Amino acid sequence: MSWVRHIMTKLSLRPVRRALTPPSTEVVAGIIVFLAAAYFIMSGVLWNSETHIYLTASLVDRGSVNIDPFARFTGDIAYAHGHYFADKAPGLSIAAIPIYWLYKLLFMHGEPLAVFLTHKPPKSLPGAQIMMLRYTLSVFLSAIPTAIVSGLLVSLARKIGATRWWALAIGLIYGLGTIAHAFATLFFSHQLSAVLGFGAFYLVYHVRHGLLARGYLVLAGFLLGYAIVTEHTMAIVALSVGVYAIAGARRWLGDTAKIMAGAIPALSLELIYNTLAFGSPFSLGYSNLAGPTVFREGQSHGFFGITMPTIEAAWGITFSPYRGLFFLSPVLLLAIPALVMLARRREWQAESLVCAIVSVSYLLLNMSYFAWDGGFSMGPRHVLPAVPFMVLPLAELTRRVHHVAWARITAVVGMWSILVVGVSVAVRPLFDQRFSSPLTQLVVPSVCGIRVRPEITSTLTPGQLAQTCNAVAPYYVTARFGTNWGARLGLPGVMQLIPLAIVLMVVAVWYLWGLSDEARERTYVAVEVSSVESLMSVSAV
Repeated sequence: MSWVRHIMTKLSLRPVRRALTPPSTEVVAGIIVFLAAAYFIMSGVLWNSETHIYLTASLVDRGSVNIDPFARFTGDIAYAHGHYFADKAPGLSIAAIPIYWLYKLLFMHGEPLAVFLTHKPPKSLPGAQIMMLRYTLSVFLSAIPTAIVSGLLVSLARKIGATRWWALAIGLIYGLGTIAHAFATLFFSHQLSAVLGFGAFYLVYHVRHGLLARGYLVLAGFLLGYAIVTEHTMAIVALSVGVYAIAGARRWLGDTAKIMAGAIPALSLELIYNTLAFGSPFSLGYSNLAGPTVFREGQSHGFFGITMPTIEAAWGITFSPYRGLFFLSPVLLLAIPALVMLARRREWQAESLVCAIVSVSYLLLNMSYFAWDGGFSMGPRHVLPAVPFMVLPLAELTRRVHHVAWARITAVVGMWSILVVGVSVAVRPLFDQRFSSPLTQLVVPSVCGIRVRPEITSTLTPGQLAQTCNAVAPYYVTARFGTNWGARLGLPGVMQLIPLAIVLMVVAVWYLWGLSDEARERTYVAVEVSSVESLMSVSAV
């Protein structure tokens, strides 16, 4: 029978498996989150995104910081010294320069963006041109950053003590079950700033625990500095992580110098930009607003529109069906007991304190801002940089030292959050302000095939909605989703999500295949060890 054994050896799939060995759990989590974000293409006019794009185009095409040729296409603008400028922090626009330059070379025939918007007749459909450029930029500067944060969460969850599967779940809860999923599909600055801030925290953690050389504090400082250049509110994260980096350090002065050595070059970018645009390094776009009156009036109160928390905002950004963070992602509520449990572990007290300070600070900030609802938004978008710090402590709930009920609750509430946020993103990642309850007035009616209008769907009773949903179940071929790659293939209704489901299933099978191979190797090793131990015991006898 030796020839049979020889043939089976030749036909072994082991070489194939080794060639197709999947990457680590961290990378797999990132791939899943990236694919789920890149599948959706936001359509329509987005002032926030397009203002960033216009600054990038002006820098590349005109070598200028003003956006005069584009001012009439957006309301998110500033005005100073006879010129129009973007009112946003410049970090996202600067980061987009190489991507825009390559896109311009490949898909715009090397011509400036202004040509496509102002040429009469249009050289191409301006809306489509902007939409695909915006999509490309969102893939690189929103989807990929969100995927990276998911991977970093998996890594830190393992260090907290979560198993491989629970660590993967923590990463997916962040990338698929929170509003980070929605903004991973959009060219907004929130997710880039999130990866910069959380990435710095990740580096500092490894430095504090002797897993990285202290020279990496320079890189952490650069990330924190550029995070502020990308989103000014990231000063909260920068201060928290900076103190965390030097607290308890023997050479705190040297560590501070390293962080500042990295942060100063990054911060200098905005100081130079502000000087060129507004005449002073400390004059911001929000100091020179020229958009709608409601923005200018709101920003004029307090510190750039930040005053004191209000009850309306506190309810609105937490539990309300309008913009409630915990209404959309109830799994984040578990961060409260998780932080308490994590803080009881002496080796994690500093990290739990950072997570708590960042989370509470951003919630208070959002409650105090005049535009606490974020305008067109899914949930309170100004809290986004703090979401990774809310998700990380959840890993503590999954440790076996705690009652199994905590892990089960995390699993159930986590899956519910992924379902709610996932379906919402498929319908529309930005909720219209006219919907007081977007889930029941926009998301569910759209899945049921109803043509959504605020004046119509807001009057639907729960009975009418349930009856309509029952009529189109179980295939929902009339479901109305936002632009996605399934829709571009001409698939109807819920079938538009099938290509995404297939791709994610392939990734899951690929990952499981690698784990089965690893498990087999562990079995072989265990058998060999036990055999050796048996032989040694027999020899001893």
